[in-house]
Amino acid sequence: YQVIWLDDTNRALSIGRGYAELDPDLRLALYECCDLNIIGNNGPQELLKFSRAPYLAFGQALTDGWRDHFRRYFAMEPGEQLPWATARQRLIYEPDTLHVMQRAVCGLG
Repeated sequence: YQVIWLDDTNRALSIGRGYAELDPDLRLALYECCDLNIIGNNGPQELLKFSRAPYLAFGQALTDGWRDHFRRYFAMEPGEQLPWATARQRLIYEPDTLHVMQRAVCGLG
């Protein structure tokens, strides 16, 4: 597989890049062309949650505040998946460590 890395917008712009980081349409087009998107808990992952693109979104609801947020605003208990998500679209309620990522990727089958 070829890895495509998108930096935070500030980082990308500081080194003279930032096209996909700034353009949500281009970002989503890249996401949808990928075999798998691996992403941390940040704003751009919301594009993935409402797309057809395969993803593993790490770091969900790791603190009490975020768990309460999930319950209040998403009507979801930590550990649950979005009702429209496919088998290759998973919220991961653990930090983005190498071990957790390996286990999640292998769990996709």
